[in-house]
Amino acid sequence: MTNESAQTKTDYVWQPLAMLESGYYPAAICLTKSNQLFAATWNPVAKTGYLQRWSVSQSKWLPVVGLYFKSQINQMCCDTLGNIYLVGDTNALGNYVISIYNATNGWSFVDNGYKVPINYICCDTNNNVYVTGNFIDTNNNFSVMQYNLGQNKWTQLTGSGFNQPLSGLCLNPSNTLFALEVALNQEVSISYWNGQKWFSFTSPNMQTATGIGCDNSGNVFFNSSSSIWSYNLLLKQYTDLKAPIQTFSGTVVFTNFFYIDNILYFSISGYTDTGATACYVWVYSNNTWTDITPSNINENNNAVIYDIACYTGKSHNIILGTNLNKAYDGKQLIH
Repeated sequence: MTNESAQTKTDYVWQPLAMLESGYYPAAICLTKSNQLFAATWNPVAKTGYLQRWSVSQSKWLPVVGLYFKSQINQMCCDTLGNIYLVGDTNALGNYVISIYNATNGWSFVDNGYKVPINYICCDTNNNVYVTGNFIDTNNNFSVMQYNLGQNKWTQLTGSGFNQPLSGLCLNPSNTLFALEVALNQEVSISYWNGQKWFSFTSPNMQTATGIGCDNSGNVFFNSSSSIWSYNLLLKQYTDLKAPIQTFSGTVVFTNFFYIDNILYFSISGYTDTGATACYVWVYSNNTWTDITPSNINENNNAVIYDIACYTGKSHNIILGTNLNKAYDGKQLIH
């Protein structure tokens, strides 16, 4: 494993938000509009998990009762109404549903009859939810579905022509939806939904993309084997952001993007030549990349960063979901 460019760590202070019970870790995280932190936790030995909420006043995780998972939940999102959406086979019976938690109304469930995994979920600012997975439409293409809780209505975003399960979804603040597809021949394409139909674009730089992110200026971000790129929909222009990205001798297992207030966060986790894993976190601001990886996270030879979230109105305060017995709360020191 190599680091292509030496960088100086910026002044981020990381606070571990440790789980009360050993063996559990926060596999997926999200922050509500009021900045309440929730995590879908999982214990791989006990094969059980549940939703937990971080109490700032008590400085500890509190269980959200009413639902226990029998399989790991890797995806969740929050809408503007305070609803929390989780996707997965919560009962380990091969029935994949959307589980919805609301602090006032408790738990509810949306079952669209999926017998194959729902892999990704995201929420827009109009309280629509988008999911994709291993399910196909009437044309035998893999599809993206939109669900509106208020109307209790499913809508298929038709005409995609996706031939493989998607490898990522993201929404920009204007509610433009982006989807990442990796074909069997490893050709990578990114598509976006303009509210009526899908448009796609490809580039040789995208051949090793494993994640996507987007901003409110028409840019979509993706990683290559040696850097991070942006593509501007209006200018139809690619830009190499010259990220000093880590390369791994083994497989990249997770990549995450999070964009807020002109700041781009990126995490990557993968296998080293010893068979262990390592993970890193970078921040891009003012045309500069800075390594902000927690200093002790790679003391564990199997560390993986599953998820990134950021507090509303606090662009220099992020949360990491990991496979360790803790989340990480990172704050930049302002001098």
